[in-house]
Amino acid sequence: MRPLGDYNESLPDDNPYEGKLYDSEKPVFPYNLNEMYIKNDAGIMRSTPFGNNLLADFAKKAIEKEELGKDDITDFLTVSFSSTDYIGHVLGPRSMELQDTYLRLDETIADFLNYLDETVGKDNYLLFLTADHACAENANHLKDHKYDVKNIPSKEIFKSLKDFSVANFGENIVLDYSNFNIYFNKELIKSKTLDLVKIKLDFKKFLMTQEQVKRVYSEEEILSSNGNDYYLNLIANGYDMSQNGDLVILDKPGYIEYGVTGTSHGTPYAYDTHVPLLFYGWKIKSGKSFDKKSISQISPTLAFKLKIGLPNGTESEVLEEVLVDEWKI
Repeated sequence: MRPLGDYNESLPDDNPYEGKLYDSEKPVFPYNLNEMYIKNDAGIMRSTPFGNNLLADFAKKAIEKEELGKDDITDFLTVSFSSTDYIGHVLGPRSMELQDTYLRLDETIADFLNYLDETVGKDNYLLFLTADHACAENANHLKDHKYDVKNIPSKEIFKSLKDFSVANFGENIVLDYSNFNIYFNKELIKSKTLDLVKIKLDFKKFLMTQEQVKRVYSEEEILSSNGNDYYLNLIANGYDMSQNGDLVILDKPGYIEYGVTGTSHGTPYAYDTHVPLLFYGWKIKSGKSFDKKSISQISPTLAFKLKIGLPNGTESEVLEEVLVDEWKI
């Protein structure tokens, strides 16, 4: 989009921390999208900035056809610009491709705001912008800059768990390992009359010998969390007994369970959880805040702003800066 010299927040266009997009020979500009499409399908759009453009076009069409903002009843439209996610995973946070994507997304959002001004009216809509997560630095990039970290492929972790299980319990009792969660084969454990409590303890001791592991929490510890352990509290907030594992691993900062290129997310550290939160438009005053906020505060804040009932699962913590005018009688 811009001259190479403008990409001052990126590493060189061809660096060892980038993956390759759809059979591309190298992770460098220019990309031949026609060739990528022929070899694959239209799904390549999601890993280009133009996936965001297409989504914005769909959003405009939805506003037009559903006549959003044309009466006094509140309409709610959500738009998830996800091309940044796909590009970031493959090419990493310091790739020229990702910076280019954000430069283009900035113009896409500006165009969308102009569209809202023209069709709904500048003071007739309330907009908030945030993200579901941030991302980690590529671990090998950090390692090459003297950080004592590395990437660990999930398959490698799963294999070590199975090997430990066979060596200590005679066979593999690990059903699955996914997203830091370890799932045990409860039926097999029961049939072998093994002690699940002892199994969890033995696996915890083993995992704590692994260089990347900071802590390991059992289901019982997570469910009895009292909020005093910062990391445990974050894990507990997202834990579901019917879906999560018997043990949950917390890696040390900087380590990443991913391949050698690109990046991922999923830890409670600031580089994964610090995201923007911008409010703009209807009854929003200019200002800024440096207080720590939570994404879960958005929904109850909107509910108070619109004077409607609170969501069922909310803790009812609000963003008072956004509601400053609502307190006036």
